[in-house]
Amino acid sequence: MPAATNNLAFLRADATDSDLESRWRSAVEYYRGRKSVLFISYCPFWEKYGFVQQCLAYSLAEAGVKVTWLDGAGWRRHRPTVPKQHPNLTVKQIKSLPGRRLPWVDWLDVKSSKRQIAKEIQSLPGKPVIWIQAGIDERLVAGLPYVDVFSVFDDPYRHSPVGDLCRKARTIICQNPRALECLTQFQGDKAHLVLPPMDMSKGVYDESQTFELPKGFPEKVMGYIGSFSTDGFDLYLFEDFVRNFPDYGFLLMGRTDGAGLAAMERFKRYPNFVYTPWVDRSKLAAVWSKLAVTLLFYRPNRTQDGAFPVKVLESLRFGVPCIATAVPKTEGLEGVFPRSSIVHTLRESLQQALNITPEQCRHLYKKFAAEMDPRHHLSHAAERLAEDDLRAGETTELKRSTVLR
Repeated sequence: MPAATNNLAFLRADATDSDLESRWRSAVEYYRGRKSVLFISYCPFWEKYGFVQQCLAYSLAEAGVKVTWLDGAGWRRHRPTVPKQHPNLTVKQIKSLPGRRLPWVDWLDVKSSKRQIAKEIQSLPGKPVIWIQAGIDERLVAGLPYVDVFSVFDDPYRHSPVGDLCRKARTIICQNPRALECLTQFQGDKAHLVLPPMDMSKGVYDESQTFELPKGFPEKVMGYIGSFSTDGFDLYLFEDFVRNFPDYGFLLMGRTDGAGLAAMERFKRYPNFVYTPWVDRSKLAAVWSKLAVTLLFYRPNRTQDGAFPVKVLESLRFGVPCIATAVPKTEGLEGVFPRSSIVHTLRESLQQALNITPEQCRHLYKKFAAEMDPRHHLSHAAERLAEDDLRAGETTELKRSTVLR
């Protein structure tokens, strides 16, 4: 296995389950002391293909904390998909006005949105933790009484590092070293690297599901399971592997854009390639078990420079090593898996990836799973907020500040 580098500092070598349980108990007490949590995000609570962010809300709700998830603005009727209902969880949306391209409508819409958020904060018990997930209109942030957490998520350039959101947030959570570097330059130790949360609990995968490849398909298979777009995934590099490793089968599974579908039609000429559209995550265990290597062939994409490839955790869960292109999204994998942007180097790294043993994969899975556990993510945020409270001479039982101006 490649030697570890400083980029792996976020993987806690001595973390144990008991450590996490202790930290989580303390974190729950902090959130309960604040009485409630308000997530504000431009991302819908549950998109058909998403599963990362929502586990934060569920974890808190199941721990007895009142949680409200406020989706980004929309003027059509809000029909959120909430597959796991919980009495402590409420999903709403900021109601917006149609025709916001007109300046006067946009001005009215911002005022209306401020009032809606103010009403939501006032309706929640205690002093709610205000958690901005992925981003929000800066004009709304300027009116917030405070911001506890800003999760940068995928696009580290969406908000100015010296703008209202980054300035007002008490703690900033980044997913990868590139985003951390960008924010630390301006916000110092307020920014922290915490890998994105992902629910890997028992029952997420249906182990009884089966998946069959076409008759006569090569037994050794490489591929990628998950959504891929032509501006974020290098299909030309993928095709190069299909051509240069004819003894291997290649699999792509997931939703894609129009150009991606056109490429899938072109790839049909290769007998060692198969494409399968998106299926529910619970049915993927049998598909992952077919892979020998996961190909994380991401392209440079500024909107993904702050992301971390969560596919790594799923891949390791099933004992599958990875090969990655060298883009900001994969910086956290340096020293973990073969990583390069030079085509012939990536081809030569196949054997290096195959030499990573199942035992090593299990070891890495344990490390990444601990770091991507929703409880760790929430505990880290609570610990930073509690430290900030102590510095300010405050307690979790704070009086409510004046709500939106």
